[in-house]
This record gives sequence, structure tokens and C-alpha cells, in this order.
Amino acid sequence: MPDIVAMAKPIGNGHPLAAVVTTTEIAASFDNGMGWFNTYGGNPVSCIVGLSVLKAINELGLRENAHVSGRSLLDGLKTLIETSDCVGDVRGEGLMAGIEMVECKRTKAPAPAKANYVINRMRQLGFLLSTDGPFDNVVKVKPPMLFSVADGRALVDALRVVLKETPMTVKTPMRLPIVSRQTARDAAGPHRQLPSFWDDCRQPTPLRTQFDRHEFDAHVPAKRPGYGHKARRLMVALSTCGAMVLAVLLAWARREG
Repeated sequence: MPDIVAMAKPIGNGHPLAAVVTTTEIAASFDNGMGWFNTYGGNPVSCIVGLSVLKAINELGLRENAHVSGRSLLDGLKTLIETSDCVGDVRGEGLMAGIEMVECKRTKAPAPAKANYVINRMRQLGFLLSTDGPFDNVVKVKPPMLFSVADGRALVDALRVVLKETPMTVKTPMRLPIVSRQTARDAAGPHRQLPSFWDDCRQPTPLRTQFDRHEFDAHVPAKRPGYGHKARRLMVALSTCGAMVLAVLLAWARREG
């Protein structure tokens, strides 16, 4: 059990709100005569927002839903360890889970390239994931508390499709294939209702996976210098000349003084 817990964005459901939870004994230790204040701490608007979020969590049974849906999601994700050679481990708690992408299950060598490919392909299929970890090779799943068991099944089904794709072995920047609504629906399975924006996207823009940050930047063509670029150069040159003149004047003043 941690001594101090800091909470931020989710507790306001979009409203900027943060809170610190600790024991009475630890809180009392800060009462040592040193003043402390927070400009926006305890303002009534944020307090009402926080209380409303807690009320919704209790009324909708979101804690129980996180436990049930989270367990189902974690069990489904763990099946990927047996069916995919690049999934080294799956771990999580509640509705938050991490999928460790590796080059080899024996050595557990990190595979950030594969993790980046997975999150970009899943985004094309209507699932927003991210990467984390010291080597940026852990696919992080952190859905909203309304996430259901059916949503979890759809997520696992889509991941299983993506993990079998041939580009998972590519180590150079590439363009991802264009995915139609029908292809996304087939990959997501019958449990997933894709968002309505797919109807408006007649031809989605292909996404390029960022496998290596430096290698990716090297493939981006440099923009031709325009008037704005020239103006910035001129401002830098003028500021440099001004600094040199100021230095000369200060040296002259010291010598005369």
C-alpha cells in the first residue's frame, strides 16, 4: 500500500483537477511551521466536478465494471503470448494493461519498432493505444471506465490480426496500407461498433510508422527556406551583431573609467 498517491486528469473527466491522498500521520508531518498555499486549490468549481465524477462512478458501477472487464481483457491479451512470437509478456491491473513487444522470447530483446507498428495499425482499426517503458516497447492499453467485455474481445481480435501481419518484421520506415471500413469491421469482429467517422473517410490518409526516431527524421524532406526562414536568420544576425557592439562598448567604458 503506497504512503502517498497523486491523481490527476481522470478524476475530473476532462476538467483540470488533481488530488493527493495520504494518511493523517503523513499529512500532519507537513504542519511544521513552513507556509504552503495553492492558488487554485479547493476552488468550488473543481470540487463540484470531482464530486460529480465520484457520483457517476458509484451510480454506474464503474469500479465493478473495471474489475470484470479488466480481468476479461487481461485474460484475452495473455492468449497472445502463445499465438505470437513477438509478445514477450502481458501484465496489468484493472483496465490498464501492457503488452511487451520483443524480438525474441528467449532473450526478451526489446522491439520498439514492432510496438510502434502495432499502435499505428490499431489506430487504423479504430483503437487508440500508446507505447511506454524504458525502451518504448510496451503497448499500453488504458481504455475509459465504460469499456465493456465485448470491447475487450474486439480489441484482442484486432490485435491478433495485426500481430500476424508480415510488416511486423520490417525494420525501416514504411507506409501502412489503407484500411477500408469493411476491412476494419472484419478485423474488429462482431462485438465492435466502429465510430461514425469511418463513413466520412472515403480514402483515409496512409500512416507512416515511426520505427526509429533518427532514421524517421532523416527520411522527412527538408522544407525549402522561405521568407519566414530568411527573416529569422536576419533577426539572429542582428541580435548577434548587437551583442558584439554592446560588448565593445562595455570594454571601452571600462577602459575609459
